[in-house]
Amino acid sequence: MVAHLGLGHGRIRWDRPASGPVMVSLGGQQRRSGVSVLEGKIAPRDHAAPRTLWLVVNWGDVPTWLAVFGGIAGGGAALWQLRLQRIQLADQTRIQERQQADAVDVTARPVDGVQAHVLLSEDSEAVHLIVVTNGSTRPIREVTCKMEAIEADETTRHKKFAKVWGEIVPVALGANAQVETFVPQARASTMPVLRAGRKAGFAWDFTAAQYPRFLSWVRFTDDVGLHWEITTDLHLKKLTRREW
Repeated sequence: MVAHLGLGHGRIRWDRPASGPVMVSLGGQQRRSGVSVLEGKIAPRDHAAPRTLWLVVNWGDVPTWLAVFGGIAGGGAALWQLRLQRIQLADQTRIQERQQADAVDVTARPVDGVQAHVLLSEDSEAVHLIVVTNGSTRPIREVTCKMEAIEADETTRHKKFAKVWGEIVPVALGANAQVETFVPQARASTMPVLRAGRKAGFAWDFTAAQYPRFLSWVRFTDDVGLHWEITTDLHLKKLTRREW
C-alpha cells in the first residue's frame, strides 16, 4: 500500500495494493512507517525473532565492591570486638567493686539476753545474735542490721532494727584455749566503723524459744563509698543508695 501526502494541499492519499509492503510518500520521498527499509523494499519488523540477553558486568567495579563489602565486614567485626571489650571491662569493674564486700561475712548464733543487754537480769534466755565479720584489709562503715523474727507457728512476725551492737572479742579460758565473747558497746542499731579483721555483733530481744526462725539484712558502706546488703542466705547485693 502506498500513501501520497500532498504537503501543499493538506491531504493524504492511500493506494492500497492487493498485497505488498506499506510505503508512505511525503512530498515525493518515501518514509518508513513502523517498518524497515531493506534494499528498496519494505519489510515489517520481526518482533518474534529470538533474542539472547546477556548480563553485562563492568568487571572494573568488582574490586571496588569487594572493598566495600570488606569494609562493612571489618566494621562489623570491630564493633563486635568493642562490645566484647566493654563487657569484659564491666565484668572486671564489677569484680573489683565486689572485692571488699565479698570479704564480709554474716553468721548467726545464740547469746545470753542478759549478757547482751537486751533482757532484764531475771529474764535470762538465749536471744539471736547476728555476727558481721570484716575479712577485708580495709574498714567498712555504717554497719546496720535489721531482723524479722518469726514465731514457731509462723503466724506472727516482727521486724525491727538491732537494739544493741558490740564487738566479738576472744577471751582466754586457759593456757591454750579461748572463746569469742560478745561485748556490748552501744544501745543502737548502727556501728560507725568496723575495722579490718574485726567482728561485730548485733542483738535483739527476740528469744530463740519464741522466735526460732528469722530473716536478717545487713547493710554497710565499703571503703570507697559503695553501698551493700547481705541477706540471711548470704546473698550480696550492691545498692544504688541507702535508706537505712
